[in-house]
Amino acid sequence: MIMDTTKKYLYFNNDTGDTDGSVMMPVSTCVGFETTGASDVKFYFKSAPDTDTLDIQLDRTADSNPRELFEQVVNAINFSKDAVVTVGDDFTGQYIHPDITAVNNISDAADSIIKFQGHVQSNIGFANGAGDDGPARASNVGNVNSEIVSTFLIDLAQSGSVSSGSTGEHDVIGQAGTDGAYFTQITKAINGIVYGGEMICVEEPTGASAAVGLGHNASSTLSQDDAISSTHLIDDATQTLGKKTTFTANITDNHYLYLFHGGSGSATTYGAGKFLVRLFGADDVSL
Repeated sequence: MIMDTTKKYLYFNNDTGDTDGSVMMPVSTCVGFETTGASDVKFYFKSAPDTDTLDIQLDRTADSNPRELFEQVVNAINFSKDAVVTVGDDFTGQYIHPDITAVNNISDAADSIIKFQGHVQSNIGFANGAGDDGPARASNVGNVNSEIVSTFLIDLAQSGSVSSGSTGEHDVIGQAGTDGAYFTQITKAINGIVYGGEMICVEEPTGASAAVGLGHNASSTLSQDDAISSTHLIDDATQTLGKKTTFTANITDNHYLYLFHGGSGSATTYGAGKFLVRLFGADDVSL
């Protein structure tokens, strides 16, 4: 069957009183349908790789043939002249197939896992949070075939949370004033058994020291201007745009990750500086 996913929308409404519960989703965002019980069917929509699915559950006649229902939807997408295909509307009582009896639920669900033939699994989540003094950062964690990749985008000069350096060598980079300048805590439950990683400079640091490194420590209270001396994953080096530095070392479970700098800078704030940090971990729980 050929499906043109660029021109059609699927309409659902689970409100019997009016249309407050309605959604209209582009066919291009539909990742599939499935039966989850003898009397229901689910439609999954996903608009971007790092978002959870929008799940729409329809009630159907118990033990009815779901293939006929699925074929009716696909045929309407392929051959209907209407740009909007009504799959289920509890307000008007209009359903695309007579086996559909109601639109049970429309929700952003925890179905951020998509499996293909049971072998490839992608699970999008978030890493542990940063300390109060940590640099601004965004994160996500993905699991593919038991390879857990934790990704962090760290911005040393983000407005409202500007990080500072100091004159001491191997001092932690963070916001001045409070303890806890780490940007995440490593736990096996989230990051897997971390065995390596990389740091990429995506914006050259200015203001304080441009020699930036990556380290880990058992303490969560290291602050800006505290030294981190013995647990370096990546030694401090002058960072230029596009510079990538890798490491192969296990990070102890429950340790905290910090950026630190060399001794060539000044005790001032960063005017620029962004880094992409990726950690690679092994999932020992399931494939």
